[in-house]
Amino acid sequence: MTFSPKLFIISDIASKVEKLVVHEVEWLDARVDCSPSQPTDEKIKVYEDYRMPYIHQTYKLTDKEKQCGKLNWLDIESTEFDFSKLENIPLEERLIFKLEEDFGLVFIHQNVTYLLKKGRQRRLGKRCIISAERRFFICHKTESKGRKMNHFNG
Repeated sequence: MTFSPKLFIISDIASKVEKLVVHEVEWLDARVDCSPSQPTDEKIKVYEDYRMPYIHQTYKLTDKEKQCGKLNWLDIESTEFDFSKLENIPLEERLIFKLEEDFGLVFIHQNVTYLLKKGRQRRLGKRCIISAERRFFICHKTESKGRKMNHFNG
């Protein structure tokens, strides 16, 4: 298995997304623990009722080399993504995928983000429920700020 970023989606929304996203994605039950490290009993915050896509599908969209174990190496604001590489791939095979060059980057197609936006959104500590406005949405983990979200036309 490869690394897959943790994208937590509340179950009622995930059930709709799971019907659409089936190619190279495994859907897992998830618990979200937002407790501080070594919490007292009254500070424990665990949320049940979440699903998480374990993403196997990858595509290479840049001229960069694979960065094994060096996640978040890519400055996505200044990187040129070649979305034309996806043109001959059926839509159902590219609804959610990881960037081959960096498994920490996840691309989510607008058809999926539409379903996510329709549902309720909640922020759990530094973990986000996803929303987007353009064709692809990229979610990647940053060292100090939890998840960073960027939108790209592609």
